[in-house]
Amino acid sequence: IVWVLHDRIQCKCCGKYTSTIDPCFLALLPTVVAEQLPFITTAAGPGIDRSMLYMLNSLKTKQIMEGSFAGVINELLRIAYDFNRVSYYDRIALTAEQDSIGHFAQPVKPPYSAFNYPGDHNGIKVTAAMLTA
Repeated sequence: IVWVLHDRIQCKCCGKYTSTIDPCFLALLPTVVAEQLPFITTAAGPGIDRSMLYMLNSLKTKQIMEGSFAGVINELLRIAYDFNRVSYYDRIALTAEQDSIGHFAQPVKPPYSAFNYPGDHNGIKVTAAMLTA
């Protein structure tokens, strides 16, 4: 699950705006172009990787539904977040200079952002509704 950066464009004929990831807009593109986007998108929300949806459809035949699948994806996202956070603090520790009694000589770096903090990590909690949209 990722946030897909996109533009908003305006129709010169009717003046309406749409996003470049809106499924209605993507349907107007040549198939060879539209298929290059590796995400299934909604008009304004996050993009869901195509392979993840294919996996969900396969698991449904084994009685694993959207809620269970969303829970597993959320666990994987949190694990990846935790690994990135630990790596961030390890890099700070490796580059920080200490004086002879162990005090850091450099100012402390900012803390790693929270999982769902907008503008930084932007972690997205997957819900069953997102998978069925």
